[in-house]
Amino acid sequence: MSFEAAAILLAWVAIAVLGFAMAGLVRQMHVLLTNQNRVSAPRPGPRVGSKALSSDWLLGSGPSVLLFVDANCAVCEQVLPEVLQELPRWQRDRILLLYRGEASDALALFSGFTHEEEAFDYYRVSITPFAVAIRDGLVVDSGPVGSANLLYRFIVSATEEGIDVPTS
Repeated sequence: MSFEAAAILLAWVAIAVLGFAMAGLVRQMHVLLTNQNRVSAPRPGPRVGSKALSSDWLLGSGPSVLLFVDANCAVCEQVLPEVLQELPRWQRDRILLLYRGEASDALALFSGFTHEEEAFDYYRVSITPFAVAIRDGLVVDSGPVGSANLLYRFIVSATEEGIDVPTS
């Protein structure tokens, strides 16, 4: 066999191997994409329109914001004081801080904060900082608030009187 014939044969073998590898990758992508549509990770937090946890630590019947923080959350200690300085007193009074772990000095700025471990489970809070807006006993909105801007906008929109409360 000549050198040219061996090179051509080797090139065809390489093309066949690459073809099989591509077929395997296409098959794997197909499996991943079809399984992604069937099984999706649950969204953290409560479902909008679900009943709020009834407890004596909720802030009355007006709009309220439950803000969940963790002792190990460095972002929480940076974001909370910055947002509190920009909010008027009446909006700060509508926030209830729920923490897990040891309370830090930054938490003392809130007029209402409490250690309610069961609230983390009830509202399915797995990441912090996390906010839940409540109005008339129903969850109006919820989501992670990892920046000062997100937290500020969440609190302002949740404490406005014109919020529509979902019925289901």
